[in-house]
Amino acid sequence: MPSTALYRPLESNGTRPLQTSTLRTSSYAGSKGRSFWPKTASSRRLFVCALILMTLLVYAVWCAVINNSDDSRGGGYGSTTAQATSLPPQQGENKNGSHQPAIENEGFIVAKVAPLMLEKLKLRAADDPFNRYSTSSSLSYSSPSLSSSTHTASIKTNSSASARDMLSSSNLLDNKLANESPSTLCTELFNDTRLFIQDRPRQEWANLSTIYFVTPTYPRREQVPELTRLAYTLMHVPRLHWIVANDHNGCNPYLDTLLNRFGIPYTHLASPMPQRYHKAESKPRGVANRRAAMQWLRQHNITTGVLYFGDDDNTYDLKLFSEIRDTKHVSMFPVGLIANYGISGPVVRKGKVIGFLDSWVAGRRWPVDMAGFAVSLAYMAERPNATMPYKPGYEEDYFLRSIGLTLEMIEPKGNNCTEILVWHTQTKNHERTMVKLNHEYLDDRSNLGALFKALTDMGVSGASDSEGQKAIISKNGKAKALGYFLS
Repeated sequence: MPSTALYRPLESNGTRPLQTSTLRTSSYAGSKGRSFWPKTASSRRLFVCALILMTLLVYAVWCAVINNSDDSRGGGYGSTTAQATSLPPQQGENKNGSHQPAIENEGFIVAKVAPLMLEKLKLRAADDPFNRYSTSSSLSYSSPSLSSSTHTASIKTNSSASARDMLSSSNLLDNKLANESPSTLCTELFNDTRLFIQDRPRQEWANLSTIYFVTPTYPRREQVPELTRLAYTLMHVPRLHWIVANDHNGCNPYLDTLLNRFGIPYTHLASPMPQRYHKAESKPRGVANRRAAMQWLRQHNITTGVLYFGDDDNTYDLKLFSEIRDTKHVSMFPVGLIANYGISGPVVRKGKVIGFLDSWVAGRRWPVDMAGFAVSLAYMAERPNATMPYKPGYEEDYFLRSIGLTLEMIEPKGNNCTEILVWHTQTKNHERTMVKLNHEYLDDRSNLGALFKALTDMGVSGASDSEGQKAIISKNGKAKALGYFLS
């Protein structure tokens, strides 16, 4: 008799009885699931491709979200957003207080799931010390940059009538030295010991007229770098005497050390701004320095050569010095990077100056930049009362008026004022910072003592026991206390 395992008697109506076994139920569920699966091979391939594309899309969106959250959290290298100069205690430290890069925690899961994200996190970890310990770039010097540019947005445009009224005012050409702080002669060096490259043999230097290059400067964090950069330009110019007039109450010994290093003949003057202008909304920076330099030239009875006012942050083409050396009265040339036009200078037609291109006129007869002209000292000697007023925005105009300049006397330089030989570049200023550092470590056990002494002398930063950003010394990517290295 055959087995009855697969045998089921028929019902009276000829149908099999309902099957209630577990095997039957499972088979029914599987057949129902298979109804959603594509029936043909081509449709199955399309279905698999669609699943892969959907997975990639979800992965891309996830990566974008992670990247977005990282950027908004980090404020990466080069960000212009103001950042705190001190590191929060919880950042860069674990619960035990030991230093550990924060990037390890936030990147662990990502590194396990997505290798591409791991590479990105490694790059971020390499840049992290710069983001973490860099000083905020939003700190700016509280006073305006030392610049003789007359194109400041704070100066309102005046009508020609108001300009005439200012000209008639007795206080514009104030020559009373009694109201000014006296200038102090700090040091002088007349022996030229430079080694430089130039296009004339040394025996011909005696035939060259001397350029008196007047640089007004003032104490700030960027002062020494600015003067150093300018000095390496002037080192290539023969027959030049550098007059450095510092807006400071006394002589700065560090500036003497710096200027002696270059071998350029120089005069170092301490010429502070008069006290009554310190609280002015728009300070006449550089005026006291230039007036002190002109007074020094008169005291030494120097009536030959060329006078040029060169700020410490400008950029100069060496051709400029060859051009202005033969100035007979007043030579002029364009200055780049000035105000809205990006240029300020004479308009020349048939070799003669017929006007001026400048975005800020304001009733000025001579709308030029301080770096855009040079004056013959022989011609200036004929005007012993020539001076420069303490009037922000009008220093150049009224100085040129005081020497009796006329349009016909101007000598255009720079290939009829078609070449830019000087640029009004400006360095962003920052406030002087303090580093919180115990003075017991500023001894001869390391270089820190001598280093911070030099930084203090230069006005860059200083060390303090109680204030400033805490000094961080690191090794192998981990921060350590100073005692770890210097005990």
